[in-house]
Amino acid sequence: MLVNFQGPTITISYLLRMLLYALLTQLVAYGYSYVMKKVSIMKSVILSKLSDLFIPLAIFLTMGYFSRSSYLVSIGSTILVVIYIVFKQRRS
Repeated sequence: MLVNFQGPTITISYLLRMLLYALLTQLVAYGYSYVMKKVSIMKSVILSKLSDLFIPLAIFLTMGYFSRSSYLVSIGSTILVVIYIVFKQRRS
């Protein structure tokens, strides 16, 4: 239960970082929509998993927050998907 949770202090720096984070999020969304129209499904899966490696870094650069455990999950899931795709392509 969050009884004594203190929210962030709203400063100009905080607002600018939030604006930058929102802008980056929109750019990623537009990039995804463009890519999904141009590449095959397997390539889009690989591209979306690769972006999972960079999203935590973008959050760190804009907000100053980094979670090692979530980044390790991103790395692990990306490696599993790449291994699966490689084995699936070898069998084809």
